[in-house]
Amino acid sequence: MARYLVLLLLTALAPAVAAEPPELVTQRVAGCLCAPLPAVATALRAQVQQRDDGRLTRLTVAPRWLELRRGSVLATTPSGPLLLPMCPYLVDQTLYVPVAAVAAALGGSTTDAAGTLDVIAAGQTVLRLPQPAPDEVRPAGRDQLAGDLADPRVDLTERLEVLATGARGRYVLDRFLKAAEPAVPVLEGLGTSKSLRLLSRVPLVGALLGVLQDTAGTLGESVRLGHKVAAYDESSWAPLRRGLEAARDLPTNPTATDLATAREAWQAALPAVSSQLDDLQAAATKARLLQLGLRLLDTKLAAVQEEYPKLPLDLATGTVKSLTAQFVTWTEATAWDRRTLREYFQRLLADLAPANP
Repeated sequence: MARYLVLLLLTALAPAVAAEPPELVTQRVAGCLCAPLPAVATALRAQVQQRDDGRLTRLTVAPRWLELRRGSVLATTPSGPLLLPMCPYLVDQTLYVPVAAVAAALGGSTTDAAGTLDVIAAGQTVLRLPQPAPDEVRPAGRDQLAGDLADPRVDLTERLEVLATGARGRYVLDRFLKAAEPAVPVLEGLGTSKSLRLLSRVPLVGALLGVLQDTAGTLGESVRLGHKVAAYDESSWAPLRRGLEAARDLPTNPTATDLATAREAWQAALPAVSSQLDDLQAAATKARLLQLGLRLLDTKLAAVQEEYPKLPLDLATGTVKSLTAQFVTWTEATAWDRRTLREYFQRLLADLAPANP
């Protein structure tokens, strides 16, 4: 009896063995490793604030902060907009975020290990995430339709709300156009000014005149493309909206008629979304060239002003440069949105295509 009492006493005094924490479920979407926000925020010791019914999430690791919007690759930081490689998305009411980008924005980093991704903060590994197998290219077909309809990059509810209220981030486009449009004649006027023309044979001034001409042209083309995007109206948005509604409203067990109706909507959406994608890619490319041109212009102006301090070269490009940088990020984010949407419709149509004999 005494032996059993000793055994019971030793068992009671023995330290409890901690249960192994459950393995985090990660996902790889379009090559980007995503993980549940609570785990990432806890590891980075980030304060989490949500608003707009959970659509907006702000993570703060003072003095840094990062604001994410569900369904969008356009994030916000203290230094301005940030383009994410993948949009935050919901899985069973849990928000998944692109791990590496979030860690970097909050002062951390990530390293690839054997089968894991380590999140580093303050020089220490604070989170070890399992890496799922590389994406598999699944053959299209009716048996893939349900999975393709649920593509995490395409939040149907969020996208339909954006289409109903206008393009997200439109204020970035409007601010760029407001600052850039009047800057075009200013650059053109400086490039044709008498004081510079008299010195045009001087290599330093001749180089400045060439940069002024090129930058004015690039700025004018950026403004033109910006206005083209700003001019999208109901005829531009309607095919996209009908395509998304067809995906949202397709029954779990669709009939042949249901599928024919959806196919028609998706086929009509493809050229509309492709046209917008072409415009946005052209605008992004031109705006990136404008960034380079403005930086070169500042360099040439400084050189000429140093050599000829009495020349009237009062030209401030700071505001246009700042807004151009934001415009580049916005167009690239919006192009990502249209590109994923085009791929979405293409995949759904491939699922409905007749099987090869």
